[in-house]
Amino acid sequence: MSENPPHAILATVLLLAGIVLFHAGSLRAEPPEVVAPPVAAPSDQTSPDSTSSVAPVQQSAGAEASPEIPDLWIDPDPPPDDPCLPPLYRNWREFALDCREIRESHLQSVRIVINSSHFQLAVEVIGKDGSVECVYETPVALGGPRTPTPEGRFVINHLYCYPDVMYFDKTFGEIPGLYKAFFAPVLLCDEVGRCRRYRDLGLHGYDARAYPSSVPQITYGPASAGCIRVPDPCKLKTLLIRLVGVGPLRRDDRGCYHWFNRPIEVVIGGEYPWIDEASSVQAAVHEGLKKVQSGLEYLIGILAP
Repeated sequence: MSENPPHAILATVLLLAGIVLFHAGSLRAEPPEVVAPPVAAPSDQTSPDSTSSVAPVQQSAGAEASPEIPDLWIDPDPPPDDPCLPPLYRNWREFALDCREIRESHLQSVRIVINSSHFQLAVEVIGKDGSVECVYETPVALGGPRTPTPEGRFVINHLYCYPDVMYFDKTFGEIPGLYKAFFAPVLLCDEVGRCRRYRDLGLHGYDARAYPSSVPQITYGPASAGCIRVPDPCKLKTLLIRLVGVGPLRRDDRGCYHWFNRPIEVVIGGEYPWIDEASSVQAAVHEGLKKVQSGLEYLIGILAP
């Protein structure tokens, strides 16, 4: 047997090594098979609601996460613009969130006191130490002689605080703008906490220009149908929302509203100064009509054949 020359053996070894390296490289370079996830047809929709949704984009590992605002509630359908809302806020909920420290530090509850003798409304803050501080006062209009504002202890627990709030009139139907973006239904609660609307009583703003027929613009004295009219609804609702806070925005057939975070007691008391005077005038008119009737009967008796 003849021996192979050294260069022939070296060439054979290099050839075999090249073949091995070629196959190894081919295995590493081949990408794994990618299988696309099945896409459900519209008829196979498994979402809990009928609306389409888009999954949020996943944050990359090196990206900085955006800061979260605790308790923030973003309304997908924002309420109408309210000129009373402080700048940079989209709704009254956002404004209330920025005032939480005021409420949590020393405030226990809030009370509205209405003095019928002087047609005055006062907002009182009751501290956690039991102290009482009057933080706001304003004149108001109350019920007239035929529909006086009732005395008693009541509650307001939600507030229509946007310009879309409606007044329902028996003759003209829905009237926007009359309440000037402020209406709080007044409730009567029993001893176990069950509350119901008390008649049609409410605390609200008043813009007579919104009424279809001509009515006087009166926000002081015996002027309303029993409700409490406030002359500056912007100032009052801003104060109440700052003091007690509100929950997420809600809507019904009357308009956009918020629940207060805690109910506000409304105390109405005092004697109306015009009740006796009105009674005297009514009695005098009645007596005058009786005299006129008697006089007419006397004349008819004389002239009759």
